[in-house]
Amino acid sequence: MSPSASLPESTGLPLPEAVLPRRLANHRSRRYRGEGFEWDGQELMPQGRRVLIRLYHGLEEVYQQWRGQRSNPDWESLEARIARLTEESFVARVESLVHELPASRPDGGAGPDATRLLQAGKVLHDIRGGGFTSLVVYSRALEEGLPAGLPQDDLRLSAVFLARDHAKMMRNALPWIDPEGRRRDLEEQPHRVEALLGKWRSMDRLPSPRGASVSVKVAQRYDGLLASCCLEVSALERVLSNLLANAVRFAIASPIRVEVDPVEPDAVRWLVANRIAPDDAAWLHERCRGEAGHLFRSRVAGGRAGGEGLGLATCADFVCAAFGLEGVDQALQAGYLGAWWGEGWFMVWVHWPALAHGDDAVPAS
Repeated sequence: MSPSASLPESTGLPLPEAVLPRRLANHRSRRYRGEGFEWDGQELMPQGRRVLIRLYHGLEEVYQQWRGQRSNPDWESLEARIARLTEESFVARVESLVHELPASRPDGGAGPDATRLLQAGKVLHDIRGGGFTSLVVYSRALEEGLPAGLPQDDLRLSAVFLARDHAKMMRNALPWIDPEGRRRDLEEQPHRVEALLGKWRSMDRLPSPRGASVSVKVAQRYDGLLASCCLEVSALERVLSNLLANAVRFAIASPIRVEVDPVEPDAVRWLVANRIAPDDAAWLHERCRGEAGHLFRSRVAGGRAGGEGLGLATCADFVCAAFGLEGVDQALQAGYLGAWWGEGWFMVWVHWPALAHGDDAVPAS
């Protein structure tokens, strides 16, 4: 791989060159395969678990119907499935699950363990956000009509792939929800970068929660192998979906920029950048006190606009596991992950080990 010490000037991003690493070492002796950050769901009442099961099966039904009809999809039926899955009352129910967790116990008292509750909160954060948030955006766009010139079939297909990948992510986070599917996800199947990027490319002039018309612009300078199996892909999906969902949520103007670059000797950098409002920049300065690393520490900075402040902490968990790091402090100091804001932009980046063997990769669909 060739070095990638900074973003090319043509991107127009003001990120200082010094904050991005030139080289990153992988400290693991064996490749990380995406495991280790699961939750058994025991802290939820049965009705909450049923919501998760309904969501998972709804996502799987969208993808399996398209897979069975891919030569001639029944788009009207598929859109109806997606609309049912993203109706406001059900979305609100999914979003409420994180608030249904019991309070953690005081030392020596009865009740759930605080560490387990934190992991439960991270999992539920990823399930109600990430790809599901984006699927809701796509669904609303399909229901309300697309901007002139936007290919409807591209958006429909991206919605199907969002459903597929969010179901895969749920198998990563909730092994009990589909044990056989998770077993298949552990089978060796090298994936290329496009398996993660493809569904984002059609996000063009779609409405964001801030009222902006949001597009995603991808600059991809690495197109090699990135993951050894579907479970590893779903771990990286949990990372990237957090970054993209935050960008969609807070962007006040287009484009959202996604930069994919190789880093010596065998790593890939993912950088996501979006325009932010002055009050969001002020909040970042106040809560982080000039140290962006606070954003990656569980519940240190708190959430913004109703969030729990867990998404970037989850990203740090996975990046540390993928490179065999001791913890978030080591990851931040060496630049395995980081964030920067200034000149009206917010940027966050993570790295993932490239897959250095094999030439075959599963397709993105």
